Amino acid sequence: MKTHHIVGVLLAGGASRRFGEHKALYELDGKPFIQYSIDALHENTEEIVIVSQPDLIQQIQQQTTYDVILDEEQFRGYGPLAGIYSAMKHVHSEWYMTLPCDTPYIHSEVLNQLRSYTERYPDKDAIIPKVSGRNQPLIAMYNRRCLPMIEKNLKENCLKIGMLFQAVETVFIEEYEWKHPEAFRNINEKDDLRFS
Repeated sequence: MKTHHIVGVLLAGGASRRFGEHKALYELDGKPFIQYSIDALHENTEEIVIVSQPDLIQQIQQQTTYDVILDEEQFRGYGPLAGIYSAMKHVHSEWYMTLPCDTPYIHSEVLNQLRSYTERYPDKDAIIPKVSGRNQPLIAMYNRRCLPMIEKNLKENCLKIGMLFQAVETVFIEEYEWKHPEAFRNINEKDDLRFS
């Protein structure tokens, strides 16, 4: 099995209940949300895996040449932690750069900065940005060393990603270090787009 240094994990399996339709395929300025994430990841990773859900996977497959997978069956419906786990099981890499499909303001420069912290903190297992006083666990870096603990948490139904940070070596990158903190803004409701 080929081993990569950094693989992009695009999380596109959410229910999008508050948004009213699947966010991954919603278009902003003529481009689906998911494409903004793909474009940013493409510049900073060696391979991209898109983790989706059964009623969306076919539509996404028609829009991309990247692998589109479902969560591992035993953890299907367990949220983003299951998505990260499933990507780690699907493709072997030292680091995994995660990105959700609802951050259309993300861009390559932010992910390039995120990637640089793997060199500064090679012994850390998780590299988590902090923006607006909140952890950003879905725009982050996870080392393959996290896999056993992620699996343990999933089996024990500890699905909050924050629980993982207590069990692995984690570094939080404070907001003042980010050149473009506004790029972390995610879209939960269509009203959020009015302020773009």
